[in-house]
Amino acid sequence: MNALNLFAGIDAVKNAGPLRIGDMVRIVALHIELGNAQGGQLGIFNRAACRPLRIDGFGSNGAESWLELNVLEDGSQAADYGHHTLCVLLEEVERA
Repeated sequence: MNALNLFAGIDAVKNAGPLRIGDMVRIVALHIELGNAQGGQLGIFNRAACRPLRIDGFGSNGAESWLELNVLEDGSQAADYGHHTLCVLLEEVERA
């Protein structure tokens, strides 16, 4: 299944069509497992929240699908995969 079909849900993220690599989103929610996380991972998510971030990839394990966002330690956009990759569920973002 291709990523464009995978991520056409949740009213196509507020009726604006499916998300694609390169689209800008903001993290507006945090999944429960991460809410219980310790240390740096939670801090990076908090610093990235509400910032416009570029979708760099998509992933799926069969049960869930997610967006991949690459960020620096301060939560801002990273140029590539050499830093931190945040995996966020579709319902946790809105278009930027």
